[in-house]
Amino acid sequence: ARMPAFTNRATDLAIGFSHVAGLPHTSPMFPPVEPEKIKTGAALTAITGFSCGACHAVNDKPAFAVFEGEGPNFKDAGSRLRREYFHLWMNAPMRLWPGTIMPSYAAEGTTPLTQHYEGNAKKQFEAIYQYLISLGR
Repeated sequence: ARMPAFTNRATDLAIGFSHVAGLPHTSPMFPPVEPEKIKTGAALTAITGFSCGACHAVNDKPAFAVFEGEGPNFKDAGSRLRREYFHLWMNAPMRLWPGTIMPSYAAEGTTPLTQHYEGNAKKQFEAIYQYLISLGR
């Protein structure tokens, strides 16, 4: 059996699905990237940071130590993530997706990596977000 295309209703369905999720039906413009934050974000995701490359591929470089499951390629993630969702996810992944293998890196607004922004999780996660956006462009 073929799935019907709903061509005469597709636009209205897409708008409706977005609104049901509490989101606008158009994608927001990505913020301008800040080179210094991109550099810091790259350092935070490196093996000397949160070591994100263990589970996530970065462009053509595969993840190097996948255990239970591989996360999305950072290139793809950067082209589709909304800033608000990314910050919620990084602060409490289990709250958004119970059972996820993504660890939580922040507790009470700080991370153990104090060499960047004195451990301020919000600033660190924003730098990572900027880095991901730069990969997705």
